Amino acid sequence: MRHGLILSAILFACCTPIRGAEPQFYYKLPKDGVWCQYHVNLKIAGVETSAPWVVASVGGKVHDGDKCRWLELRQLTGDSKKTVRVIKALIPENAFGKGKNPLAEVRSVWTKEGDAEPKEITDDRELEIFNRFVMLALRGPTDNIESHKDPQSIDWQKGQLKCRVITGTSDFESEESGLKAKLKHRLLTNEKIPFRLGGSKWSIDVEIFGQEVQAAAEVTIVKTGTEARSELPNVQ
Repeated sequence: MRHGLILSAILFACCTPIRGAEPQFYYKLPKDGVWCQYHVNLKIAGVETSAPWVVASVGGKVHDGDKCRWLELRQLTGDSKKTVRVIKALIPENAFGKGKNPLAEVRSVWTKEGDAEPKEITDDRELEIFNRFVMLALRGPTDNIESHKDPQSIDWQKGQLKCRVITGTSDFESEESGLKAKLKHRLLTNEKIPFRLGGSKWSIDVEIFGQEVQAAAEVTIVKTGTEARSELPNVQ
């Protein structure tokens, strides 16, 4: 499960407030139906993988009086013809934006591995570990933050796009999950891209109950579109 959690953390749209300051990096919530496909190169404990991932907005729901949105993250096969893994989370729409922390407001999480039946994460410990990993990799840096003067150009379906470069570090420790981690972040952002994320690189040194694991990832946007459809339509 650990491998899948680290993979899911790469793309999920969220951030947490930076200590004493407004975050330099945050994700936005696009219109429903919008999707982004990224190419992800990942290395965990010396094992390298490469796969397309899609993050999509796949429907809304009112939960406890709050207007929420289902966000779905899908890992695809190399030819993009089949889904390998699905994570679907229900998050309030007003939890996105500057200074916001969407994952702190998650109302429901479902997962599906291969051809297995969808499973809701209901165990408090399992959900806590899931949220810790997701927040850890995607909240953006909390220390040594630098917004670089020179932009970086990326290629995507609409040609070249200049992105803002943000770098920094973060760390995390949880006695309950037995997790300690230190991260280095490098993020590329542009308001023209849904969710704002054009690409990222991060490296992480993790200690889980005394076992050390090193991981690194590089994420690049490939294409975007509309009319997203859920891989878990019965999860509502």
